Amino acid sequence: MKRIVTKALAVMAIMATPMLLKAQNASEGTVKFNKTECSAVIAEFDYPADLVKAALAAKLNQAGFGKQRTQRGFMAYKGVNWNEVSSEKLDVYARVDGKKKRATVSLLAAKGYDNFVSNSSDPAAVDRMKQFLNGFAADIVAYQQQLDIRQKEADLQKAQKAYNEHTRKQKKLDEDRAKLAEELDKLKKTN
Repeated sequence: MKRIVTKALAVMAIMATPMLLKAQNASEGTVKFNKTECSAVIAEFDYPADLVKAALAAKLNQAGFGKQRTQRGFMAYKGVNWNEVSSEKLDVYARVDGKKKRATVSLLAAKGYDNFVSNSSDPAAVDRMKQFLNGFAADIVAYQQQLDIRQKEADLQKAQKAYNEHTRKQKKLDEDRAKLAEELDKLKKTN
């Protein structure tokens, strides 16, 4: 039963994915980091900021970025190999701002201290960062679907546990009823 529900949810999620994806237009901009305006790739998403932040952290963790640190409100990853963007080691900084229904992701990459990647210094890396953020909407949807599936599985386990408890109690009540009926028959025979 659990497998059927999980498979059904997965099929529905896959079918719904194209409807949920919205084209994102990542662009280069500037973001204040360490009291300095730095080049960044910025994109907006029509999803809650907490969901986007969790999905981004999961995506970067999956890319092998290692331990996440927090530096002045940014998720910071030092000296990472992000082959999807550059062959050089990068310091990657990401920040998610927003409200309930809309989030803005600011993504910065530096080749060492204060040597932030920009269109003038490394246009190919900036384009790849844009591609990363433009494709990130699908990752957000996939992350939300995973959360939904986990929640449905937990709900299913809870319902199964309640059903098992109800069945156990029903069996006990049936046994008690049978005993009472037996005692009643004995009393009727003695009278």
